[in-house]
Amino acid sequence: MGRGYAKRNYLVVADDNEILRSADVENIVDRILRKIQPRSMVTLNRLLTKEGYSYYTNHAIAKLVKILRKKGLEVKKVSRSRYVILSS
Repeated sequence: MGRGYAKRNYLVVADDNEILRSADVENIVDRILRKIQPRSMVTLNRLLTKEGYSYYTNHAIAKLVKILRKKGLEVKKVSRSRYVILSS
């Protein structure tokens, strides 16, 4: 597993366990929430990479962003494929 950011899955050759799918989102939400410090800013793509997911699908990232927003976090899309989480 390399360092860096998780990328959107565009027909890549990767193991199934490296790709975040919508079925996996419920399993990682709690682990992601534990890694976010109060009053901080973190990159969601970097957190996904630390959890072992180098790639993600459209549906998975949309579902994850929706769940994080319901939990009270502010999630912003800062580029075409990068998301930032702001906690208060």
